[in-house]
Amino acid sequence: MSHRWIPNVRVPCGRVYDWVADARTAIRARGDDPVPLSVEPSGAEFAQPVKAFETASGSRPEPDPKGRIYRDRGGLIHLEALTVPTEVAPGATTRAHVVLRPNLARKAHWNNEVDDLVLWVNPPEGWQVDARYLTVPRPKQPVSQETRRVEFELRSPETVAAGRVRIPAYTLYYVCEDVDGTCLYQRQDLALDVRVRR
Repeated sequence: MSHRWIPNVRVPCGRVYDWVADARTAIRARGDDPVPLSVEPSGAEFAQPVKAFETASGSRPEPDPKGRIYRDRGGLIHLEALTVPTEVAPGATTRAHVVLRPNLARKAHWNNEVDDLVLWVNPPEGWQVDARYLTVPRPKQPVSQETRRVEFELRSPETVAAGRVRIPAYTLYYVCEDVDGTCLYQRQDLALDVRVRR
C-alpha cells in the first residue's frame, strides 16, 4: 500500500471531520486503500467545540466515591479507552472515547430493566472535562448486547508540565452472564493516557 499526501484539502469552519469521507474517496479513486482509523468520527466530532467545562468540583455527586461496588473481574464487559488526539499542548482540548462491548463468549448481556450505564471522570487538578457524570440511555428491550460508547472533551491546564498524564475514570453498569445467569451491578476502572507536549 502506498501513502500519498492529498494536497489542497479545505476544511470549512464547523465541519472539521467532513473531509474524512472525501479523502477516502480520493484515495480509492487513485487505486489505493485508505488506512483504517483507530476511532471513526462520530456525531460529536461534527459538532462545534465545547465552550463550557466542569472543574474538579462538578455539579453531580460521585456515584461510588468509596469504591464499594464490585469490580467486573470476570471480563463480562470488554472496555477500550483512548483520546484523540493522544498528544495535546497546554490549554488544548482532546476528545475521550470509551467503548464497552459485552463478552459474547460468555453470553454476557446488558440488563436494561434497572439504571443507565454511568461513566464518572476524576480529572487531575487543573484539568477540565465538559461533563464528569455521563450516561448511556438504555434500549427499550429488557436485555441487549450492543456496543455502548461514551465520549467527552478534556482540556489540559495552561500551565501543565510536559509529559504523560493519566486521567482516571470508571464505569458502572448492570450486566448478566448467560441466559439464566446472575445479573450484577458492576464497576470497571479505566485510565486515559494523554501526552502533553511543549
